[in-house]
Amino acid sequence: MAGGERPSTEEGRWNGFMKGMRSVDANAIERDDPVWRRRDTGVELVERAFGANDIKLIEPPPAAAPPPPVPKHSPLDDIANMLRAITYGEMIELAGELWRERGEGDIDLKTLPAIFHLWSTKRAITAEKPTEQ
Repeated sequence: MAGGERPSTEEGRWNGFMKGMRSVDANAIERDDPVWRRRDTGVELVERAFGANDIKLIEPPPAAAPPPPVPKHSPLDDIANMLRAITYGEMIELAGELWRERGEGDIDLKTLPAIFHLWSTKRAITAEKPTEQ
């Protein structure tokens, strides 16, 4: 503090605040004005204080789009997840086993489901057999 200054006190700060408020009140809109008394007319109050031509109202942003619907879970999703989890070598092994199950025929849209069924049935039977040690 410079010489002669008094330390700031709570009362001193309050008095300074009130002095500033009185100067604002002197320039404020008359409180007898009906627009001032209504709490729900903030826009009218601002229009009166600043003039309607100086104010541009801001439109609220549009509502956010709803989230996309969650697709139903399918067993095909499980198969896709398992295929992404296997190694390249395991993928080659799977392709080879499916190729052997085709027999002498071609693999096309009509035969592929039967090949998958035959392969998976043989794998399930093999997995269920107890292993001899």
